[in-house]
Amino acid sequence: RGMQKVPYKNLDGKVAPVNRFVAKQSLSSVLNSPTRSRTSVVPVEPVPVSKRLPNIELAHFLQYAREQTKREQAVASVSFSFDQLNTPETQAIDAEEAIRNLQKEVPELFFGENFQFHDPDVLEYVIQTGWDSPNLQQEKFSHYLDLVEVELVKQISTQSKSFFVALSRLHHLRDEVTAACDEITNLRKAIRSLGSSTSQSLGVVSILQRQKNMDAIFSKLSLIKTVKETQPTVQLLLSNNDYFGALELIEQTQSVLNKELNGVQCLRNLGFQLKEMTNV
Repeated sequence: RGMQKVPYKNLDGKVAPVNRFVAKQSLSSVLNSPTRSRTSVVPVEPVPVSKRLPNIELAHFLQYAREQTKREQAVASVSFSFDQLNTPETQAIDAEEAIRNLQKEVPELFFGENFQFHDPDVLEYVIQTGWDSPNLQQEKFSHYLDLVEVELVKQISTQSKSFFVALSRLHHLRDEVTAACDEITNLRKAIRSLGSSTSQSLGVVSILQRQKNMDAIFSKLSLIKTVKETQPTVQLLLSNNDYFGALELIEQTQSVLNKELNGVQCLRNLGFQLKEMTNV
């Protein structure tokens, strides 16, 4: 299979070679094809383990592990000592010492908390006539500025790590606060949803409780009505000479007054009236 040049006559009558695709294959090229895998022809057999290789176990690495542990402990102790030397307290002490050394070369006037260039004392010091030449004065102030800038860059480079650590902690704290606010918002939504879904159920419970209370009040009022009608019934039984029935009714009424209707103000005199009837 390949390309073959064949003659072709164009419109001008000239013969020009033209490439033509020929679909044919060579048996040797097919058998020696590099894209064909050997596994499709020769079966794969597992490679046996060599008997000369020793059997490696965990005990062979113990000595190496001990040496590495000692090295790691040494590195940890050195880093711990370095961290102790670079604590915020020591850095603050070094910064104060550097400022004191800087004040020995730069006039203390420029380090005042209320430094203002339009202050008369500052202007008098800057434009004083004691300088040998204006160029020398300018070079002196430039030297002061260079000293301050170098020390400032040094302090910034020293405190940059602490600054970025504090900044990362601040970002982390902000993320935590944002997540907490989102959780609070979701919790409030859940509480509102729960309140709206359970308000109807709570209304049903309150209605049932109100119905029970009304039934209890109705039963109590019915019992009071029955007890109030006891006195005429007793008088009727006495007029019919049914003394045993009257005494039994009085005894039952006294029991109800002492238990179910105890403390009812509208029946406070009924007990004495029943006692008088019993004596009669």
